Amino acid sequence: MGGLPEVPGTDSLGLRDRAILETPCATGLRRTELCNLDVYDVDHEAGVVLVRGGKGCRDRYVPIGGHALDAIRSYFREARTRLAGRASGPALFLVLITHRRLDEKTWGLPRTKIKRILCWLGTTRPGRGGS
Repeated sequence: MGGLPEVPGTDSLGLRDRAILETPCATGLRRTELCNLDVYDVDHEAGVVLVRGGKGCRDRYVPIGGHALDAIRSYFREARTRLAGRASGPALFLVLITHRRLDEKTWGLPRTKIKRILCWLGTTRPGRGGS
């Protein structure tokens, strides 16, 4: 099965990637739904996330677990401001180079990390599925 894949570090990108990995696991969000999250969509007190325009273009609330909330809090407090630029807006997950919202085109780096972890866990085969 190989060794444990590289775990996201504690730098800005590592904190972002950890939050990106934890959130879909805790909520079942699709990739596009994750990319479309804004800072104010996460209700830390209620433990829910507002998904806007999800499947069927419907808004819905989904519960989110404590580990994912902790990862988002750490990312938001310690890293998001370093990744943000003037044009960042309310997007939750940002890209270092553009300082803008993570999207399908900029998903590549976190996606490869997610695939490595899923392959290591045995939930998908290399080159197939997995987000």
